[in-house]
Amino acid sequence: MFKKITKNVNILFISNGHGEDLNSSLIAIALKSIEPQINISAFPIVGEGKSYLHQQIPIVSPIKNMPSGGFLYLNIINLIKDLFSGLIGLTIQQIVTINKIKKNYHYIVAVGDVVPLLFAYITGKKYACFLVATSSYYEGKLKLPFLTKLLLRSSRCEIIFTKDKYTAQDLQTQGFTKVKCVGYPIMDALKPTGKNLQLSSATPIIALLPGSRLPEALKNFTLQLSVCETLVNLSAQNWQFIAALVSSITEEDLKNIQGWSYQSGMLSKIVNQKNVIVKVENSAFADILSQCNLVLGMAGTAIEQAVGLGKPIIQTP
Repeated sequence: MFKKITKNVNILFISNGHGEDLNSSLIAIALKSIEPQINISAFPIVGEGKSYLHQQIPIVSPIKNMPSGGFLYLNIINLIKDLFSGLIGLTIQQIVTINKIKKNYHYIVAVGDVVPLLFAYITGKKYACFLVATSSYYEGKLKLPFLTKLLLRSSRCEIIFTKDKYTAQDLQTQGFTKVKCVGYPIMDALKPTGKNLQLSSATPIIALLPGSRLPEALKNFTLQLSVCETLVNLSAQNWQFIAALVSSITEEDLKNIQGWSYQSGMLSKIVNQKNVIVKVENSAFADILSQCNLVLGMAGTAIEQAVGLGKPIIQTP
């Protein structure tokens, strides 16, 4: 489908989440490298679209951070918090906006689940879909929601991409003939910078991935710190701990973690006369993943990237 793209075509990317935005922005940049004169805009439905901003892709949707970070379906409390933070008003603004600007675009790329698919459909344009949030590995056979199936079977849905071949084969057996897997864009983003993490290859390195959404990521990190503390206390083995944190977790946040001392990119604590040290980084994710021996994870997209590199994972709720 993308081979048909010509100069001066306007393409709108619609996505709904941190991982979705990242995948979407990487696809957009790849398209621009193939045909520099195409015009690409972004319509992030959740969050601030930082991945698009990082790639200097213009955002045309109303944006606002919600307490749930887009995961309002996880529990009723998330939904209530989002409602009080203006979820309904934001959704109405987004629907009004998509109807106003749809005439400006020739083609739509929906990245995520049923929500960006629905937004793509209401534009009346032809669209491609990348089912980032879905994999047959979870269940063996994918059970797509009824509305998702309808939108994928629409004559205007020209192609469906999946993030793994197993899911593509599963959907093909279910009658979705337009399905393809050509790779997972977020794996292309894992290029180590060569940053010196000041870690020894002779001692096992455990990477802590607490997630990207605040305040949950900070709470997750404090739980992971307790795991480090317990591990050092119980084991005679030496360990190295390094956390890949988002930049929105500030030094002030780290200084306020109870029971730990923070200084110069390092948290420390004395436990039974043993010194527990956890390095923290917010700009060395690929380097951390490439060098670590084990991942302790409470994230989503980051864990998928670690799995893709073949790293052993301990994933906790």
